Amino acid sequence: MTHVAICLTDKTGMYYKHALVTAASVLDNAKSAVCLHLVHDETLSPAAEKAFRDLCARHGQTLQLHHAREIPRETEQNVPSFLGKGTLYKTMLPGLLREDKVLYLDCDIVCLCDVAEVFQIDISGQFLGAVKMGREQGLRWSKKLGLTSDFCINAGVLLMNLEKIRREIPDYTERLLDVVRTKNIPVGDQGATNTFFDGRPDAYHFLPEFCNFRTEQEDHATLPLKEYRGKIVHFAGKKPWEVF
Repeated sequence: MTHVAICLTDKTGMYYKHALVTAASVLDNAKSAVCLHLVHDETLSPAAEKAFRDLCARHGQTLQLHHAREIPRETEQNVPSFLGKGTLYKTMLPGLLREDKVLYLDCDIVCLCDVAEVFQIDISGQFLGAVKMGREQGLRWSKKLGLTSDFCINAGVLLMNLEKIRREIPDYTERLLDVVRTKNIPVGDQGATNTFFDGRPDAYHFLPEFCNFRTEQEDHATLPLKEYRGKIVHFAGKKPWEVF
């Protein structure tokens, strides 16, 4: 079974629809069993929960709901407003899920492939499977974060080795949130993840680009539709709901 995690907070009561699109794209293209793990807080409305339950039921797939723990105020205030605290919930996945591995997806993603292809990639020796940013962008962010590495990974798609994290970094959530709290890291958990794993040889298994095909990179936003087939398309720059 493929395990996929989506995390959200929904102050307006409307943001869940973006997460629902991501979930629908996963299930529409799945050729085998999927368990969708929805990590949420008290802002998840009954209507939103029903929408996710109905979606999974229509596809004959499994839904598990996980209530995120509260983010300390001093940590939350260091998260850029355009991200929101929901992006930090992915740091809690090792403690919330029982599985050994999970594919995490941001809510600005449309999957045009069977995500089992990504989930089945062997990352047994690394903590995370991730796609690098483009070289220039990665160098720019590496300098901004003060990393020893000359690259950065994008954290919008993460294949997480939960078993290795739980075994070797049992306080993973606390340590990642502490980086956000104490260092005022840009771009929230992404900056914290790059900072925390900087220099560790067992940090990343670098995934192929189709696993996190970012529209803000190079000319990726202007391709013919056929060029997006078979990819996990990540609207990491301008969001579709802002453009149209």
